[in-house]
Amino acid sequence: MISMPKSTINVISDWFFPMMCKSCGESLDAGDLACTDCLNNLSQTHYGNWVESISCSDGIDEVYSCWFFDDELQQIIHLLKYSDYARIGTQLGKRMAETISIENSGSIDLMIPIPLHTIKIRKRGYNQADFIAKGISKVWNLPVTADAVHRSKFTESQTQLNRDERIQNLTGAIEVRKNVTGKTCILVDDVLTTGSTMSSTALALKNNGAKKVIAFTCATPRPVSAS
Repeated sequence: MISMPKSTINVISDWFFPMMCKSCGESLDAGDLACTDCLNNLSQTHYGNWVESISCSDGIDEVYSCWFFDDELQQIIHLLKYSDYARIGTQLGKRMAETISIENSGSIDLMIPIPLHTIKIRKRGYNQADFIAKGISKVWNLPVTADAVHRSKFTESQTQLNRDERIQNLTGAIEVRKNVTGKTCILVDDVLTTGSTMSSTALALKNNGAKKVIAFTCATPRPVSAS
């Protein structure tokens, strides 16, 4: 039996079933992968800038996370990262840009997706943060500068690591490849937990002359005290 790459299977699936939401199976508009109802059901954080509440904030001036990482969004993020439906990231990015109001967003010079190491890109086929940033770009009319930073050190998944282990895991992992002197940069990623990845990247940018770094993510885990 001939096995086909996952991306090929998804292309065939979209050809025969192009109008079905990948999350709930309901019909949707052409070109989308998740329906309006699924996106509307995501739980907004209503946090505003919550940089003072994250565990790792070194180098970061502002933090914005659009939704809580509840079951509904976890399913969509899983499709984005592990089921080869990269375009769903563009939908999320557009909705993020329409939902979150960032102070002085017009002063942003560079929008930078958090980079993946080349090993992970080869395995996944793409960087999900690139597609989220592309969605934001469509609303804010701000170009994506995906090559501004590079993941020069391969790191294993940080899911099971504590705060200090995450920081150690990322030491020396980020290399800045663009001139960021005096620039205001916004870093884009899917989920923020401790903030260690954002902080590591922000510090690299600040050490290379960046004036301000803003972190912007789709989601963050819901605090125990949140209802």
